[in-house]
Amino acid sequence: MARILFVTWDGGGNVPPALGIATEARNRGHQVRFLGHAQQRRRIESHGFPFTPYTHARPWQSTTKHPGVTGLYQSLAVFTDAGPGIDLLDTVAREPTDVVVVDCLLYGALQAAADAHLTRVTLVHTYYEFMYRGVTRGTTP
Repeated sequence: MARILFVTWDGGGNVPPALGIATEARNRGHQVRFLGHAQQRRRIESHGFPFTPYTHARPWQSTTKHPGVTGLYQSLAVFTDAGPGIDLLDTVAREPTDVVVVDCLLYGALQAAADAHLTRVTLVHTYYEFMYRGVTRGTTP
């Protein structure tokens, strides 16, 4: 069976789909663990999953207000942060992983997984077409 690492962030609505998929994977016999923001520990461990907090990632809390343009830039800084990718590689070096499931908004972690040639899956937790259009148009591709 596979050793699966979910790389997530404290975004709120992204966590339930990750937990649902992780639960199904565990029910099928896979070993599943999570990497994310420290404040996610209780929620993820309450579902019975091992959890490792980020040490290099930019801090972020979904329960904090992030209004206006400043909030937009703060969000983008989290999405493009290289820190989750550093933590991903550190975690995989400590504990072997067969598959990495990375939240679609964590570009730094996605890039690190690709550069390290890890077997990876991008978890798109919203409408795929919305994400596809947003990522393949404009300055972000």
